[in-house]
Amino acid sequence: MSDLVFDANDLARVSTTQHVRPNVRLALSVLLVCAGYYIGALAGKSLRFPSSNLALIWPPTAILLAALLLARRRTWWIYLLAAAPVHILVQVQDAVPVWGIMSQLLGNFGQAVLAAAERPSFQQRSAAFRQFSGDSHLYARRSHIRTCGCL
Repeated sequence: MSDLVFDANDLARVSTTQHVRPNVRLALSVLLVCAGYYIGALAGKSLRFPSSNLALIWPPTAILLAALLLARRRTWWIYLLAAAPVHILVQVQDAVPVWGIMSQLLGNFGQAVLAAAERPSFQQRSAAFRQFSGDSHLYARRSHIRTCGCL
């Protein structure tokens, strides 16, 4: 059997690698969100009202919301800043006026940010869900008893 031996260079390399990986992961996730935003915008353009620039459903807002829900709040600005040129590119392809691009951009991004900001943290939500699931069994039993006329 061989014994594992680490020297100072190995430890320095490990600590540097751990420091770089979150930045690479963030960059890849931002690029993935931008690609999804663009593909969602193409899908949304096919759902437009005839002779209008307004879509019935706009998937990029949902994609951006999902990204914000999964990301840390301190990195939200990166996602928003990266998605803005994608949004502008899609709108310029349709010859939307500048005021229309800006109003749609602010509206869509505002919806995503407000919806993401309203969600409780995962720890609070999981505790609340556990409490609700425990209570729901009790409520279900009570309603079943009342429906049967047993109470």
